[in-house]
Amino acid sequence: SLIALTTLIILWQVKRHVSAPLSYVSNTLHAIGAGSVKRIPLLNSHKQDELGRLGRDINTLLDTLGSQFDAERILREKVEMAEQQLRHIYNSSSAGLFVLDEHGVLLNYNSTFMRILNNTEKVNEGLATNELFKRLLGQQDGFALLIQQALSSYNLETLDFSLVEAGRAVPRWVHCLLSKMIDSNGGVVLEGVIFDVTERVHNEEMVKREAHYDHLTGMLRRRAARVQFESYLAQNPAANVCFLLLDLDGFK
Repeated sequence: SLIALTTLIILWQVKRHVSAPLSYVSNTLHAIGAGSVKRIPLLNSHKQDELGRLGRDINTLLDTLGSQFDAERILREKVEMAEQQLRHIYNSSSAGLFVLDEHGVLLNYNSTFMRILNNTEKVNEGLATNELFKRLLGQQDGFALLIQQALSSYNLETLDFSLVEAGRAVPRWVHCLLSKMIDSNGGVVLEGVIFDVTERVHNEEMVKREAHYDHLTGMLRRRAARVQFESYLAQNPAANVCFLLLDLDGFK
């Protein structure tokens, strides 16, 4: 009976001083969620023993994890804000921005890109650029050549294109820039920019016409007429033609 009583006392002491505190620490730790400010309260009777040291170490670890969670949250918020700002800049740009792969497949573009091209259709990801520009540009062969030139070097390649728009008397023009880049995965991509340059092209044509044609009669000026005549003779050496120049005194 003395042995049984001693055993019961030992078991009770173990439960009171070891099992119960361990269960308390375990249950409290289990109830603390990720990022929570809760910590394990230390028992007065165990502040100076191994259980007290275990509790302090666990609280220190929770403090460290909490600080890391806060730093990651702040960093994530900054990254999200930066992404939103870049996305806003990307989509609000006055230039049409787009990305092609090395085969000329359209990978990405901003809203201005389709607005400049006056295309209301949503372009599916992976749409072949030739299919898109075949419907919108008047020089498909020129765009294919522009892609090849950009792939052949790291130089910025540029070209003007007229837009195909049914029912429009005066065509619109876009200026396209292409450059080869290496993406984060080591693949070759083409970054492109387009601008609406209709006003500039029309002004250049107007200046060229005023330089070549008389404003009053609409006829070719002398120098432009001579260049055109000599060009015709060079292309048609067997042609039997003559050139007549009339000088009308006091015509104006």
